[in-house]
Amino acid sequence: MNKLELLLEKCPEQVEELVNKLYKKNFKKKSKKIFHFKALGKTYDSDIFTDNYINFIQDISKIHNYEFFKLCIPSCYLSTKHDLFTESHIERNQVVKICKDFYISTYSSTEKKIEHVKNICEMIGIKVVEL
Repeated sequence: MNKLELLLEKCPEQVEELVNKLYKKNFKKKSKKIFHFKALGKTYDSDIFTDNYINFIQDISKIHNYEFFKLCIPSCYLSTKHDLFTESHIERNQVVKICKDFYISTYSSTEKKIEHVKNICEMIGIKVVEL
């Protein structure tokens, strides 16, 4: 019987604890980026960045229409109809109705969504303050 087999047989809890520690040390989970920001006098500080993104887009949609968003956000993330998105966006339940006029897909990286926010702010001449 080799050492590992013996340890697994005699003290499985300790082996599992040691393996878990070793695994965490060697395979660290990539931390998620949370982007809190302030724009239009409103603070977007949810710890779920997608919520900040959706709320911001909804707030801007009260001022600007779909045509404006087409200038700031790539077309693969915008549509006037839910079913015009690719299957991957729809299957992952990443399509959100912004207003009666259009939908947006949140199936993108945080960096992409931050880029969209900054593009929108630049287009309307407002400053984004990162918190």
